[in-house]
Amino acid sequence: MKTNATASLADVKQLTYFRIYKTNPSEQHGTIKLFSNGNQQCPIKVGLVAADADANPITLEVTDVKAALKLIYYDDGATLGIEDGYATSFEKNAYTWTEAVIPSIPTRSGTTESSPALDDPSVPNAQIFTIYVKADAVSSGAAVAARFDVNDSLLFTTNSSVDDPDGQGQDGQFNSSVETLLATPPFLSATDFGASANGVVSGRKVGSSNYFYWATEYYLEPKFNGRALPLHSVGHGDLVSLAFGVYTHGDFFGNVKWGISYYSQPGSKVADPNSIGVAPFGVDDVAAMRSGTPGHGGTSTVTTTLQSSAEVDSVTTTVRFGSRDAGAATPGSPQAQYPPTTMYTNCVGSILGANANRVVVGVLKGNLDGQFKNTDGKNLADAPSATLRIVDAYGNNHDLSLSYDAIVDELTIG
Repeated sequence: MKTNATASLADVKQLTYFRIYKTNPSEQHGTIKLFSNGNQQCPIKVGLVAADADANPITLEVTDVKAALKLIYYDDGATLGIEDGYATSFEKNAYTWTEAVIPSIPTRSGTTESSPALDDPSVPNAQIFTIYVKADAVSSGAAVAARFDVNDSLLFTTNSSVDDPDGQGQDGQFNSSVETLLATPPFLSATDFGASANGVVSGRKVGSSNYFYWATEYYLEPKFNGRALPLHSVGHGDLVSLAFGVYTHGDFFGNVKWGISYYSQPGSKVADPNSIGVAPFGVDDVAAMRSGTPGHGGTSTVTTTLQSSAEVDSVTTTVRFGSRDAGAATPGSPQAQYPPTTMYTNCVGSILGANANRVVVGVLKGNLDGQFKNTDGKNLADAPSATLRIVDAYGNNHDLSLSYDAIVDELTIG
């Protein structure tokens, strides 16, 4: 038997070996677990040996094999497709796959798992490909087989009923499959993210104290099955590509006059630039720049009355109140506009509690009254709540309704 150099599909007359499996070819009818979240991919292997009419092995171009190779349902031969919530690719995406974190799922009868102690049998001249499969919420678990289309009149599948313990088949027919066992994405409670029973998230003050504004970092540390949950990304509840953001005002007599959120991607030591003052937020127009309110800068006139039994005297005194970096302005001067990015850079400039398994949500806070403006310079209403989407390393979405209450100075889940 001779072997040929790289050939085309036109040279293929038969397959002498054709097998689909998870770990090694001894799994004739194996299983594979997967979260049905539309993100995570599980790797399924397909091995084949193409041959000419004399059963001489042929090595095919990789692109030709990828074009000819499909995954089908073992039971009816229909192509695995998006209409059933499945998607396949020869390229691996960024999400992690490991069966260790996926709950146990009942299997159909007839599955055969190989022993981990067995070596992967070597098949001479076999070309082995990995197909990555993902499924979404509408998908159902199913036995999956492989199909190889040589041309319109010649194809091979692994969903026949022949006895095929080793993948060599009988008379051009083959029999092997991998059953997808789909797990529903896990639901995590507020306490699973480290919040208290009433949803309050703990935080710590960070950054410089040289300004009339400062920041607090709040930490969300999700756990799944009692272990830290590896994370992938953070964003808005509708689309991860959008940024999450809340901004709101406190009480006139409170310590916190307003709060503006920001966050970082997991493990990042800097805030996500798209998160600092989320559109349509523009600037914080600080009213204290022309205010005579004590502690807010500017000047104030104080009249003191001195009274005795003989006469009444009055003394007028002008007092200037400091406001840290806000500076003093003459009455009637324009208010000072502070973009959140400027305040973050001046006061914080980094994420102090960065951790790959932690979501850091920061809130810029100020003790001077201010009016929020949008990017067009118009007054902007408060947005004290928004949905934060955390995507874990396995592709599961966790949507949290986060609210910041500047009056009580608390960030809460729910």
